[in-house]
Amino acid sequence: MLDARAREALKGLSDWTGRSLARVGFTANSLTALGIALSAVAAWRIADGAFLAGGLILAAGGVLDFCDGAVARARGTASRYGAFLDSVTDRVSDALVFSAFAWYFFRGGPGGSGVSPDGNELMAGVALAAYGGSQLTSYIRAKAESLGYDCKTGILERAERLILLCAGLILGFVEIMLWAVAALSIVTVVQRLVHVVRQDRAGT
Repeated sequence: MLDARAREALKGLSDWTGRSLARVGFTANSLTALGIALSAVAAWRIADGAFLAGGLILAAGGVLDFCDGAVARARGTASRYGAFLDSVTDRVSDALVFSAFAWYFFRGGPGGSGVSPDGNELMAGVALAAYGGSQLTSYIRAKAESLGYDCKTGILERAERLILLCAGLILGFVEIMLWAVAALSIVTVVQRLVHVVRQDRAGT
């Protein structure tokens, strides 16, 4: 989890960027739509094995996702529906990206046949495990907070996961990155479950 000082610095940058984008006519919804479109393009490049291009495009989409809430605040259009839409599109982006990894490895790379020995079923499975862990991480927080618990904890939240994904793609350590995302997502799931259990016990 990014520490408080880092989050505060990023919030200042986000707010400044949001005001700048709002002044030139962007809306939060337009940035959300553009961000999901970039995620789809990144997934296409990942599935085709163009990891560097995929990483750069995914990073660009992440920047837009980072700014859409700030644009909404700057324009005075922040709403519960906007927050809901942003959360849903985050899940769609994750599904696209991790499915692209699974497809790439299952096919054994560009032009692969999708069956052993060409396909790398192990890494396809790791990509699916990383996806499952990522979805559980988000679901546990959403469910916990809907029931009144605090659940802002864990080593690998979405921002950190996106940074790790982009770094792995751009720097060329994709397999190591996927193992790390899968493992750290599982750790985060356990951390959040324990955090909620402790709150529940403290309140009884």
